[in-house]
Amino acid sequence: MARLFGLTYTPTLGRTLVAGTIRGEFLGRPLALSPTIPFPADPAVALRGATATATGNGIPLLTTRTLGKGRAICLNIPFNYYQNTTMPDSQYAYWGEPHHNALIAALLREVLAAVGVTRPLAVDCPAGQWPFRMNVAHLPDGRAQYIGLTKGRKDDAEGTSAITLRPRRAGEVYDVLAGRHLGRLDAIPCTVNSVDVKLFAVLPYRVEKLTVKLAQDAIAAGGELRGEATLAFSGTPVRHVVNLQARRPDGQAVRYLTRNLELPAGSLLQRGKTVAFALPIAANESVGEWTLQATDVATGTSATCTFAIRQSSTSKEIHR
Repeated sequence: MARLFGLTYTPTLGRTLVAGTIRGEFLGRPLALSPTIPFPADPAVALRGATATATGNGIPLLTTRTLGKGRAICLNIPFNYYQNTTMPDSQYAYWGEPHHNALIAALLREVLAAVGVTRPLAVDCPAGQWPFRMNVAHLPDGRAQYIGLTKGRKDDAEGTSAITLRPRRAGEVYDVLAGRHLGRLDAIPCTVNSVDVKLFAVLPYRVEKLTVKLAQDAIAAGGELRGEATLAFSGTPVRHVVNLQARRPDGQAVRYLTRNLELPAGSLLQRGKTVAFALPIAANESVGEWTLQATDVATGTSATCTFAIRQSSTSKEIHR
């Protein structure tokens, strides 16, 4: 690690409080931050090949070392600083000194901007205040975009937050957890509760319908149920996953017959995509009328059909 970052440590260990402005230049960008309170740093850090791009009280606070086409960057200021408590953080919710948290955020913004790292998508928050313990994740899958959001509680008195998620490209937006189409949008307004989970899919087209076609309406126990699922839309396909779930005559879902069918992305303009499936039916499976439900995971579009399981001649012989 010392060689990677170009640093070493003197025998003197321990933190010290640094006061005053943090000054320097990081990758050609002037850096000047004025913390409102003294902040901790480790005076034991010494340069050994790295360059100090920001210092305070003679201590290297931000260092960089070129490695091929990349860089190793070290921030000699701890992320966590519990100035106003002497109790372990695990005993109750204490999220650090707010002024120190703001300093770390400002430094990270400068570093990420200098190396060209930007947010995967913009998030508009009320009064510019990011809701407490809210995390937003963005996953591009070809021309499809998926946006996940989680929110943890601050306290019992915490209210809701109205935010807006802005995908990289406009598209047909689906609330994945609710299975609801929200329309063609370039911005997704949503209300975030004190504890919340949200998941959105942004697709280049609207899914029109899902159909399931079985090769037979009835099958003997011990046989194999074959069929195909077709997702209808207009456009070049992105990847879809269709979930299959079989239910016995009493309505109970059979977990070992659950399947996730992948419909891969395509390169040609199409009007739909079809995938075949086969479900092995146990010889001692319940006879009667079953239900098969197929659901496109991203959009919630679903279809159901029924089929019958009949007792096989082998089963009849065993019962005798």
